[in-house]
Amino acid sequence: MTLQQWLIMGCAVAALAVGLVLALGGRYRPGIPRPRVRLALAWLIVALCPVFLIFLFFPDSSVEGEFSWGKAGGAIAAFLVIWSLGVRHALKADDLELRERTVLSAERGPQSVGPAGAEPMDRGDVEFYDLFRRSRRSVALVPGGLSQVTFADVWISSENTNMQMARYYDRSVSGVIRYLGARRDSAGDVEEDVIGAALAEQMDGRRVVPLGAVLETQPGELTRTHNVQRLVHVAAVWGELERGYAPASDIAGCTRKAMQCAEEFACRSGDLRSVLLPLLAAGTARGEAGAIIPAVLGAAVDHLDRSKDAGCLRTIYVSAYTKAEIAMCRAVLDKDDRLRPARRVKRSALHPARQVPPARLARPTPTPGARQSSSAEGDKK
Repeated sequence: MTLQQWLIMGCAVAALAVGLVLALGGRYRPGIPRPRVRLALAWLIVALCPVFLIFLFFPDSSVEGEFSWGKAGGAIAAFLVIWSLGVRHALKADDLELRERTVLSAERGPQSVGPAGAEPMDRGDVEFYDLFRRSRRSVALVPGGLSQVTFADVWISSENTNMQMARYYDRSVSGVIRYLGARRDSAGDVEEDVIGAALAEQMDGRRVVPLGAVLETQPGELTRTHNVQRLVHVAAVWGELERGYAPASDIAGCTRKAMQCAEEFACRSGDLRSVLLPLLAAGTARGEAGAIIPAVLGAAVDHLDRSKDAGCLRTIYVSAYTKAEIAMCRAVLDKDDRLRPARRVKRSALHPARQVPPARLARPTPTPGARQSSSAEGDKK
């Protein structure tokens, strides 16, 4: 090679090295694209490298390119083609991680979002989605915790297959219901575990029930404080030694059985019209929100749509605790063509559940074919 060729080769290597330093250098922050001006400048220099090499080894070659402002040929065309393609694809690749994070956050809900998505919801308006074919039947999103809900006649609680309720201060639906239903002193300390004792009585000596089994109990103090007339406990979580609790594989089936039990009690009572449905197994059982939320909401809408005029329940209130859960619930319900667009209703406009004497305890026959779990202190939601 001549001195001129070595010089051209050196320029190509230098252009490549400087361009890569500009493109890859600097402090990288995950999820934040690099400055676009820097990428454009980097590829401006990197594009010189293949141009030098092409015309070093293939001096008789020619390149033509058509651009928005006209046509170009020779070394200028080669340079512009490589530069424009490089910048375009580099920007797309640099945005890839951010776009993937956004998609995964929408699909997976609270487990895949940052601290902002996991923030608890404050009290807010209740969003009603009415059925097109059943205008008097609705699925309603209730933001925030259960302690602010005073307008649902029947509450559903997610339990494990041992029907052992969560501890009072666990962050779970079962723990909250257990505490709110207990008799407490003036300082708020529990004096009598009313619901836990009632559920143990319903077990009638059994240690395990199948997944999807449903039991009813009295609501304890929830009748006086939250106007609740009945509790429905569904086994939606099973436990395994040294692995903890996991959700049932058929959350939709658990939801349907719980809804059917609530429906039967409402019809027996005669004047109950609403039920509070949590996102089963989405709490301490670590259920994947991206799978649980569509299953629970789909089963709820199916129940109202299929019950026709014979059904007694008119409204299914779905409790969503975090901002991410609310966002995912909205996305699922907005896509359901059986529902009208959401309408917002102030909580103050919702009538409290009617006060009726608690019905006689009933013991439903558990569903066969369960997966048994080790006996342990339970937790769920």
